[in-house]
Amino acid sequence: MTLSTAMAVLHKGLLQQVGKPNVVYDNPANTFVARFIGSPSMNIFRMKTNDIWFTTSDPTVRLPRRQETHSAKVQQDVLVGIRPHHFHVVHENDPGISIEVNLVEHLGRSNFVICSPLTSDSFLFEQENIQLETEAAINYEPGAQLRISADPEKITVFDLANDVVECALPSETKNQSKLPKEIPTKEIGQ
Repeated sequence: MTLSTAMAVLHKGLLQQVGKPNVVYDNPANTFVARFIGSPSMNIFRMKTNDIWFTTSDPTVRLPRRQETHSAKVQQDVLVGIRPHHFHVVHENDPGISIEVNLVEHLGRSNFVICSPLTSDSFLFEQENIQLETEAAINYEPGAQLRISADPEKITVFDLANDVVECALPSETKNQSKLPKEIPTKEIGQ
């Protein structure tokens, strides 16, 4: 990925997405691509939309919504994707997700932080924890409780019904190589 000018992502022999590496990373076509490209992988949450927020059944969990570019209807079920380095810590009363730090892995330039949500609502999608990446100078201890959020421009939205991207990051979306209208169903090698 770091040396290529274009890439293709396959899953079980089927083409998932083609494009420039940075475009595929920033604008994954579906949740498989979102998780496959990037390490640590994208966090994905089950949420609902309202006029200005992504919400869950727990009223303390709210993330900001980018209204002008988001086509989801009010109260539609969606999947919300956030890369670990796009989270930031907010005040405890601000919109976001309350978490508890479980583990901190110091990587030199940054820290990889594994957290659990402090809610009984099961909104994590096919994952058991929330992953953050922070600057090396920021040091959290296991057991620390924080509230995190992300800028609306850094949130990728997937349609829950058919697992396709509904709203991606604004960077280079005009030049993105998109999948053909019909994804080939024939496996490679057949």
